[in-house]
Amino acid sequence: MGQLFKEQKAIIEPGIKEEVTIPESEIGPKVSQLRQWQKWFGLPLVSYGLGLMVAGAVLLWLALPSRLPALGLLGLVLAGSVARFYALRPVIARKWLRVALTFDNVALVLIMLLAFALRFAGLSQSLPYLDNPDEPTLVNAAIKMLQTGDLNPHFFRWPSLPFYLQFLVSLPTFFAGISNGTIKDLKQIPLENFILAGRAVSALFGTATVFITFLAGRVFYNKQVGWLAALILAILPMHTEHSHYSTPDAVVTFFSTLTLLFAALIFRTGEKRWYLWAGVAAGLTAGSKYNVAVVLATVVLAHLLADKTRRGKLVWLMLTFGLMAGVFLLTTPFALLDLPGFLNEIAFQVRHYTILGHGSASDAPSWQAYLYFFYTEAFLYQASAFVIAAILFALLRQRREDWLVLSFPAIGFLFFSSAKVYFSRNLLPLLPPLAILCAVLLLTLAGLSNKYQVTSIKDKSEGESIKSKRSNKYQVSSVKESAIRNSQLATPNSVPPTTDNRQLTTLLALALLVIFFVFSGWQAFKIDSYYVQPDTRKLAAEWIVQNVPAGAQLRLEPQTPILPENRYPGAEDRRPIGSRPLDWYRQQGYQYLIASSYYYKDLMEQDAEAAANYNALFQSDKLIKEFPGDSRDRPGPTIKIFKL
Repeated sequence: MGQLFKEQKAIIEPGIKEEVTIPESEIGPKVSQLRQWQKWFGLPLVSYGLGLMVAGAVLLWLALPSRLPALGLLGLVLAGSVARFYALRPVIARKWLRVALTFDNVALVLIMLLAFALRFAGLSQSLPYLDNPDEPTLVNAAIKMLQTGDLNPHFFRWPSLPFYLQFLVSLPTFFAGISNGTIKDLKQIPLENFILAGRAVSALFGTATVFITFLAGRVFYNKQVGWLAALILAILPMHTEHSHYSTPDAVVTFFSTLTLLFAALIFRTGEKRWYLWAGVAAGLTAGSKYNVAVVLATVVLAHLLADKTRRGKLVWLMLTFGLMAGVFLLTTPFALLDLPGFLNEIAFQVRHYTILGHGSASDAPSWQAYLYFFYTEAFLYQASAFVIAAILFALLRQRREDWLVLSFPAIGFLFFSSAKVYFSRNLLPLLPPLAILCAVLLLTLAGLSNKYQVTSIKDKSEGESIKSKRSNKYQVSSVKESAIRNSQLATPNSVPPTTDNRQLTTLLALALLVIFFVFSGWQAFKIDSYYVQPDTRKLAAEWIVQNVPAGAQLRLEPQTPILPENRYPGAEDRRPIGSRPLDWYRQQGYQYLIASSYYYKDLMEQDAEAAANYNALFQSDKLIKEFPGDSRDRPGPTIKIFKL
């Protein structure tokens, strides 16, 4: 029986030497059941099946209008993977489960789920209508690469990495369209699914940025700062909104925050590998958006501000510069291969931002406009005041890590403000470090309220692991440095924290977060609720198909509903209705006129004759249906349908 027990124990978990006391009457059934699980889950067919299910989920996501089948299949893959691991490694699985189900880890998972939900909800908003003028730029270039095989985007006002990312997701999107019949060949490709695929890339990078912000906050300060900063970024409306668009902004924010993380590791450890990785991340940042390359200044400051006892070699910093340039050229190779085209586009961008201007986006001083954007789009209302307080607190404390975190927002704001043209989206990369500074102030205020020290970089429950080799990758072993790190967020007359004290401090910090960031979070939810509603042009198109007989003669202007092909003759010819008086349309035999506020509002301001024609039409009794829009309550313009 003893020999049999040893064999059975080896089956349960190979390599386990400890004696396990199990009643003999239960040994047989337990081992037999576990052996059966190991037999089934250990088959290669299970691994292949899980991989095929992942591929199927990707195709379902791209091919079907509803995302529920894809999400359901991914849920089954996750459940199957967990069950397989638990069956093959039960002891390790239980150990990992105990480690994972800590307060901080559960909080981080919930934050990531919140960030995922806020960024992926409503991704298909307004499609097939495109209200963001920048979205077709990436998609059209990627489709042209598919059609011609020419990987030169022939557009260098943006670097090329976002174009190649769009190209990569366009390949499976094309094959998914072939399989479901929406695409026949490369000659005629509808933009809708390709725009959606690009938006999914932005949402993915936006969600990942929240996690990178957590890591950066943890390395700079501690785990509590990390997940509080992640929570702040997760609910900021500007970051939530721009993670819904197929544009470079969410991508460049991810890579600039990644560069900030490696700068933190350079500051804390001075290891060569972090200099190299910082160069790669900075190159990817420059390859996503030119002006955000100023994040490299943070890497330089991390080297200069690091303690002399662990500061890296100067040649490593030079390698960072070299790697940045090399990675940029790898991601934008036609900067060299098409040098004249690249230089001409760069020259235009410089003139555009510094001399020519961009209409209303260059009327006011840039620094004033960016401050206004911070107040109305990024950190709303009292959150803006809290950001200012966090910046002042970082300056007054005179701690090097505070200066390092603040350096990128400060340099970025000054650099962006030096241009004549301003766009609110330029501020997006500055939000993660500002979220970190806000988290520091939240925990400090909570610590003052609680009269206890806020936890340092590793809490008491992890104290023993600091001695291990794994923890030493990020920790400095000297007693002096440990004392400095432990006092970073300390309050006067503080005492060593306990688990209860840390939890109370965290709860107080969360309460302060709610007070100062409630409107920011509410605005993020309002953005998603806005995006999930149907566009007014979709509603109008459905109404027209149901209520206007086929063959009727319609006159539509730009930004009006897209109607089924060949159902209404001449419906593809979109011209402004205000260009002609009402009697002219009667004489030409038009039966219906369809107007869009996205078009007639601007035209009425610019053309007095068109304004008179529109007013005459709007004041007549010919309106039969109106779909209100052009507001914060529903996406799309106001659509007015008139019957003559």
